[in-house]
Amino acid sequence: MQKRNYLLLLGVGILYFILLDFLHFGFTFYWEEILVIMGGVAGLFLLDLDYFLYVFYVRPDDPLSFKAKDLFQKKDYRGMLGVIKEVSQTGYEFTLHSALFGPVIFILGVFVLTSSGSFFGAGLILGIFLRYIWDSWELQRKNPTELNKKLFWQIKTEVSLQTQKIFLLTLLVGFLTCSGMFIR
Repeated sequence: MQKRNYLLLLGVGILYFILLDFLHFGFTFYWEEILVIMGGVAGLFLLDLDYFLYVFYVRPDDPLSFKAKDLFQKKDYRGMLGVIKEVSQTGYEFTLHSALFGPVIFILGVFVLTSSGSFFGAGLILGIFLRYIWDSWELQRKNPTELNKKLFWQIKTEVSLQTQKIFLLTLLVGFLTCSGMFIR
């Protein structure tokens, strides 16, 4: 994801969580509102951990992994982030960016929103869900064939455009359901 897209995602995410706070808490100010926003912002960027896990643990013998680890040892963090960005744009199979992870987010969302009582946790899971949907819709809009490679890599057959849209609409309904559960 490019810097401009990260800033747009961050802006949309913060506005979403402010609206969510307003609908949940009303016009009063509670410290819990800050926890929801902090959790949401953290959740927006938590899926990027998938790329770090790939480089350092899943495929440490990959040439890009060697390059990233070398830059990390040299304390060239900016260069390492550039390699991580390069890894994110490859066709590698990332666990947190797969079709099977979508339902897992929904189930976690229902659990956290109904059982935990944690405002930070609610923001975190909704931020993860928002980012997952954001990335999936953006990729489907730009290149549906690439979405098959990146999101549906665990399914060995080609997923049709209509099936992709049904899957993404189902995720959107799940996200809106989780949002409604928080507002209640």
